[in-house]
Amino acid sequence: MTTVKEAIKMLNDYLDQDEEICIAWWGKELFESAYDKGIKEEAWSKVVNEFDDMTEHIQARIYDQIVDTINEYDGWVTNE
Repeated sequence: MTTVKEAIKMLNDYLDQDEEICIAWWGKELFESAYDKGIKEEAWSKVVNEFDDMTEHIQARIYDQIVDTINEYDGWVTNE
């Protein structure tokens, strides 16, 4: 489970803070506002833990998609 505080620290410690990165996150408030209902902390904790369990598999799929997109545009080669 990653807290907002930990994510901010990770981003602040990033080697190049001017680099553009791919990032996505889901917070409890997104789902509360979408369904106009509150979510119990215990339920959200379960969601976050299950998300952490599937993250490795999902990250591998996202990584593959990014590599495929880069390859479509010969993105591995730069003139620098």
